[in-house]
Amino acid sequence: ALSTDKDRYVRLFVARNTSTSVEILENLSTDESLIIKQAVAFKPSTSAEVLTKFSTDVDGSIRECVAWNTSTPVNILEKLSADEDELIRIVVAANTSWLNHTLRSIKEPNVAKSV
Repeated sequence: ALSTDKDRYVRLFVARNTSTSVEILENLSTDESLIIKQAVAFKPSTSAEVLTKFSTDVDGSIRECVAWNTSTPVNILEKLSADEDELIRIVVAANTSWLNHTLRSIKEPNVAKSV
């Protein structure tokens, strides 16, 4: 199978392919190549389970890709918003899913209506 090819660039193209299944992405998430893991972390069809695992990766570039991913669950984005790496916090702030969540959580002030 192409997802287990010896050439990491073949595996990278598999990870980036829009037709790659969630199961194959899960297998690729354990690849020894950093660039493969980054591609999996960035991909919107990656499972929440893999994104959760990657959100605590020691490599900041993996956490950054999770922060960019618009499919990352809000609770994971919330944790990443407090990451020690400033770039990751900035990326979370730019994530449209985080922005939508934040805007929905803003409530109108409770102002008494005057008659």
